[in-house]
Amino acid sequence: MIKLLQTLWARITSLLLPEDYYTWQTLIYLGVFSFVMSWLARLLTDNTFSVNLIATFGWIFFALGIGWLLDKRKIQIFGIPLSPWVTSAIICIYFF
Repeated sequence: MIKLLQTLWARITSLLLPEDYYTWQTLIYLGVFSFVMSWLARLLTDNTFSVNLIATFGWIFFALGIGWLLDKRKIQIFGIPLSPWVTSAIICIYFF
């Protein structure tokens, strides 16, 4: 039973934790963390400037992380890279 839990834990950590801290996963984790902190700040405080600032940084981290992921994996449709299109779509969703 312990061996099973150890292998399960090793698989989970290899999936979630990046091998290097300077990766696209770090930016996505920062974006998720910022979204959670923005939500928490919205519940606990009445200061809308700080809530919006934290949420804005969350969107920036998320857009950069997704763009980096798609650029690194070289995902293309009909020879057209998806990275700038998806990053632009995320930015447009933020603005509107």
